[in-house]
Amino acid sequence: MPASPPEIAVKIKKLHPEAKMPVKATAESACYDVYPLEEAVIEPRGSAIFGTGLAVELPRGYELQIRPRSGYAFKHNVVAYWGTLDSDYTDEIRIKLFNFGDEPKKISKDKAIAQISVKPVYTAVFIETGELRAKGHKGFGSTDQS
Repeated sequence: MPASPPEIAVKIKKLHPEAKMPVKATAESACYDVYPLEEAVIEPRGSAIFGTGLAVELPRGYELQIRPRSGYAFKHNVVAYWGTLDSDYTDEIRIKLFNFGDEPKKISKDKAIAQISVKPVYTAVFIETGELRAKGHKGFGSTDQS
């Protein structure tokens, strides 16, 4: 069995007394659920931005990814915008939700609206070149055999 990745310390600050700390749904969950501070209704094909009342200070070399919750997407057609918070961002974590459904969706404070994950960031060195190894010029889907 492979070793578990090391834990890293992430400082988190509650900006509002009603803010809920991120929580894992299960011990094996890869991400932490986050909750909105306010309730609202998102109209069909509409969007809204929700504050979480939380701010983080990430260690240098890490990012915080905001991800949709699959259950929300499959059951309610509500999807969080996938985003990245860099280690130098220390303002409130805010979540943009999109309602792709045909009915208005009520967003309540007691339901997680997105999930977050902390990941290492690799630094790339881009090297300009005049040639790349040949793969073909058919574009996206060029390896699809169906």
